[in-house]
Amino acid sequence: MRISQPNTLRPLLIGLLAAVSLVLAPSASAASVNGSISKLQKSGVIDPAKATAARKSYREARSVRKRLSGSRRTAMNHQIRTVESLARQNRITGDRVTPLFETLQVNADWFRKNGPAAAGTDRRFKRTGRIIFQYFSGQGWEFHPLSNFAKLNAVWTDKSAAARRALGKYAHELIAWGVNRGGALTWEYYFKFSGSRAPFISSISQGTAIQALARAGRAVEDERIFAAAKQAVNSFEVRVPVGLKVSREYGYHFIGYSGNRRALILNMFLQSLDGLHDYSVITGDEGAWTLYREGLKAARRETVLSDTGAWSLYSVGGGESSLHYHNLLTGFIAKLCDSTTEEVFCKTRAKFDVYKTRRPRVTSVKKRFKRGRIYVSFRLSKVSTVRVTTRGGGTAIATVGRGKRKFSVKRGRSRTINLYVTDLAGNRTTLRR
Repeated sequence: MRISQPNTLRPLLIGLLAAVSLVLAPSASAASVNGSISKLQKSGVIDPAKATAARKSYREARSVRKRLSGSRRTAMNHQIRTVESLARQNRITGDRVTPLFETLQVNADWFRKNGPAAAGTDRRFKRTGRIIFQYFSGQGWEFHPLSNFAKLNAVWTDKSAAARRALGKYAHELIAWGVNRGGALTWEYYFKFSGSRAPFISSISQGTAIQALARAGRAVEDERIFAAAKQAVNSFEVRVPVGLKVSREYGYHFIGYSGNRRALILNMFLQSLDGLHDYSVITGDEGAWTLYREGLKAARRETVLSDTGAWSLYSVGGGESSLHYHNLLTGFIAKLCDSTTEEVFCKTRAKFDVYKTRRPRVTSVKKRFKRGRIYVSFRLSKVSTVRVTTRGGGTAIATVGRGKRKFSVKRGRSRTINLYVTDLAGNRTTLRR
């Protein structure tokens, strides 16, 4: 019988290959990014100066990362990996060079001297002019289209000569950060969020963009700004995930996040309709008006579906809104009420206002005792913070949504339980059983 000898070289080779792969991985990523830049330069899509600046930003970002640790390194790493991932997918286009590599440089400059900022902070940086970035924990500073076009709208409200000059310049800066997706001018997000991966677009930011650009174009009488707004409208014609359009049996829904067609978020959808409406009125664009009318068909149905009878839903078929989003949605529905005078929007607006003053309802309360604990179940009318207590016993507290809920507490000297229920607007219901 032949006895096989163990292959002592195999573990050694496996370890050697693993070590080599670790050494080569960064250079392979770098080759992919630099190769993408070179390809764009050779084809004439970007000029040599822009290519050199992009390579420099990428090189500096990698250099800064080596000197970082903890949350600073995590955020810088996210920025670099986003660019490398898009390079491997051959998705670094000429349009994306500016937003991708300028964002990379902004983060490298920041983390070279600073720690993480507070999540949700908006700020501008000297090198990128009026462009607004927002800080995301673990991801760093990100270009934020909605914040930018909301600010452009705010500048439009100022009728001074200085504001008018700033309005036109800011609009052109934002146009330069736009990206062509399926023939539409769009402003992309370069991070993961709500089921969407980078790069994705949003109906609320695109709707605000066409609204703000149309207003700016009229205010400064600039046809180039009007042309950009018209090209941006095309994003509502293109189907997801490239564009925003989702065909429903009752009309068009324009999706909140292009990478997640299942999340029908009403407040984002309605703001995009507001943008389409205002753009159409300003420009007389019949195609945009048709998109608006088709969107209204879906909005009528989804407004009804988002009304629970006691509160609003954040997304159709999903969970309830926070107080902030309930107020935001109420405001968008009020705009549709004003512009259309349709009963479904006007009545819903009135009901949503009333919901903020009504106490939560607690019904079908039942309790049982088992092994020194009291188990209580009940039905709740809307999202609330519930506190259950017993005399001399335990306490349980949690914020829960509407529907059937169950709590358990340690039994005390009495079988009496107290339920303190407070909704998001501060309305309170107290029950003693």
